[in-house]
Amino acid sequence: RIPLKVHMKMIFEIRDLNYATPATATRAGIVCMSDEAGVQWKSYVTSWIKRQEHPDPIKEQLAKMFEKYPDTALYWILKNAKILVPMVDINMLMACCSLLQDL
Repeated sequence: RIPLKVHMKMIFEIRDLNYATPATATRAGIVCMSDEAGVQWKSYVTSWIKRQEHPDPIKEQLAKMFEKYPDTALYWILKNAKILVPMVDINMLMACCSLLQDL
């Protein structure tokens, strides 16, 4: 056990829970979300588009682009780019959304 003071909190960032037992995950208060088929980043992008202060036709166009291009782009990056710092798909799409938001 790790003794913590009342004002202290501990955050766990775990890259892979494939080998964790359910007891380990629940004790640490971890929520595991599968990223199969892009579930995480698709949910993030949908939420991000809804928060934008653009007219509905622009939001619809953004949604169409995010349906069409990310899978191909992520695959291309995986096969052709030299990645210095490994990132999961959702992080790359979050960066993309951030860049688009600041245009």
